[in-house]
Amino acid sequence: MSFIDFGKAVEARLNEIGLTPAEAAKRMGVSKNYVKRIINTNVKDIKASYLYKLARVLQWDPMQMHRAFHGKDPYDTKEQERREATREAYKEFMERLTSIGFEDDL
Repeated sequence: MSFIDFGKAVEARLNEIGLTPAEAAKRMGVSKNYVKRIINTNVKDIKASYLYKLARVLQWDPMQMHRAFHGKDPYDTKEQERREATREAYKEFMERLTSIGFEDDL
């Protein structure tokens, strides 16, 4: 997910709950331009404290914020299965290297 998608998700949620960027900014304690920059994707490094405040204003639980920011569900079983398969393949690869005498110098 890109920051453009995150900005669109924030804007859609503001519309859904009937808040303007200015109202959201006031509740967050930031300038309305900062919220507009989040929406318009000019803010790429959002402080964690602002993400927390934004989530509260948008009435998003941590899972909803994660989905909006990363574009995926952290508990997506397919993603977990893919990661586990990758870990297993790496483990097997390293075991094969070790069995032929390769030693990791790192």
